[in-house]
Amino acid sequence: MPQAIADPSTPHAPRWSRPARAAAAALLCLLGTAAWCQGQGQGQDLMAARAEFKTRLIPNDLEGIGPADTPPAGTFMLLRYPAPAGALSAYLTPDPKDGRKHPALLWLRGGWGGIGSSMWSRQPDSQAPNAFRDAKFVVMTPSRRGENDNPGKMEFFFGEVDDTVAAIDYLASLPYVDARRIYVGGHSTGGTLALLVAMASPTPRAVFSFGGRIDMAQYAVQRAEHNLLPFDWKDKEEIRLRNPLAFAASIKAPLYYFEGERGVTSPEELRRFAQLAAQARRPFQGHLIPNADHFNALQPLLQWLALELKKDALPLAPFTRPLAPPALGGR
Repeated sequence: MPQAIADPSTPHAPRWSRPARAAAAALLCLLGTAAWCQGQGQGQDLMAARAEFKTRLIPNDLEGIGPADTPPAGTFMLLRYPAPAGALSAYLTPDPKDGRKHPALLWLRGGWGGIGSSMWSRQPDSQAPNAFRDAKFVVMTPSRRGENDNPGKMEFFFGEVDDTVAAIDYLASLPYVDARRIYVGGHSTGGTLALLVAMASPTPRAVFSFGGRIDMAQYAVQRAEHNLLPFDWKDKEEIRLRNPLAFAASIKAPLYYFEGERGVTSPEELRRFAQLAAQARRPFQGHLIPNADHFNALQPLLQWLALELKKDALPLAPFTRPLAPPALGGR
């Protein structure tokens, strides 16, 4: 089976040269795309801004990887959940049949193409949410429109936000889920989607982004290099309506951000986002993990987070296992 498409902006993938990226970013600034260039959009609600806009998709090399792998017994069930794009694939932990309502995690994995066996991998650098399954959370890992054998086309953080909100609603409808304790988390591509979901829905108890892209403007340039962008990156509105940095004031659910200091997010970028959230009095905390990159902090963080959320320990105490990140923003 083909493999899911990795995020080409991560440190493990080729990038444009620094001068080329700088030139493209300068062009975006001239176009008025970058949120910090003109300050447009701050204070506007993300979903209200999107309501009258229809994204225009262009040819690209994104494609689904085919039907999702069948999970081993005792890990997940493979099902379809109702979403605006149609019935989409997802993995869901089975009903424990103990008559209780359990906290739940909606986990948004990185990359593009679809869900598969990586979601129950025990490799140290995997993106699998095993720590939450081990802690007896209900865990749902949805596939997105256009991925696997799903209907629709990948829209790169546009319609996928609506599909993810539908997945939250589906999870909340399950009789064995405590609808007041649904958490959303995601890594890399899934972390970017998590940022936008926190701006779209107040339902989650909290949202956790691990290495999501805060600035869609520069990210879109990097994706376009690989023909993995389904819209025109020079269209400032296409980017703005996908850009977390432009909608920090729209945060509706408590939002936490974690990334390695050698990852994809600079301290200045994270600090700017934290400042915008603080100015709008939105609940946000951001952390960069010392001596970590885009991948190696994820599993220790998930293990720590599962234990904290099992206790419903919000707001979170500082992460101290095994590394203590400096806080870049407060509640």
